[in-house]
Amino acid sequence: MNPLGPLYSPQFVVLIACAIAFYKGAEVEGSLKPVVWMGVSTAMFFLTWMGLHCGLMGNLIGQAAVVGVVTVVRTIAWRMGK
Repeated sequence: MNPLGPLYSPQFVVLIACAIAFYKGAEVEGSLKPVVWMGVSTAMFFLTWMGLHCGLMGNLIGQAAVVGVVTVVRTIAWRMGK
C-alpha cells in the first residue's frame, strides 16, 4: 500500500525533473521569469497526468508541446521585433 498516493510514483519524479529543466532553461535564456516556465510545465504535467489520465509517454508529449508552443511564441516575438 502506498501511503503517499501519486506523490510517490515515477511520474511525480518526472514531473519534478521537467519542472527543474524548464526552470534552468528559463535561467539560461534570461527573458522570462523562471517560475513562469516552471509553472507552465507543472500545469501541463498535471493536466496530462491527473486530468487526462495519460501515462508517462502522454506526460512527456505534453512537455514537448510546451516546448513547441514556447518556441513558436518566441519566434513570432522575435520576428515582430525586427
